[in-house]
Amino acid sequence: MLFDVPPQCFLPAPKVTSTVMRMVPYAQPAVKVGNEAAFFRVVRAAFAQRRKTLLNGLNSAYGNRFTRDELREIIESCGAPADVRGERLGLEEFAALAEKLDREAP
Repeated sequence: MLFDVPPQCFLPAPKVTSTVMRMVPYAQPAVKVGNEAAFFRVVRAAFAQRRKTLLNGLNSAYGNRFTRDELREIIESCGAPADVRGERLGLEEFAALAEKLDREAP
């Protein structure tokens, strides 16, 4: 965090104080993935619609390649409950899920 910006600096003034942050990218990726496109497809599907479960998001993205039951089994085989939401997974879990989906895709 670099510094705060008070509400009166904006028009209309928000009801919160804003913060300016500096983001520095990692020198190396935080997690290694075999297929980067598959990894980002899974992440996009997990966060495509707010409050959607991971199963529903993946069903929207992969429904033409997997049945809903197959997706449920894949999620559970990666150690997550079928009703988990994307925000509950870490990078390693997304990487494992993407690898499994990529490997098992017809």
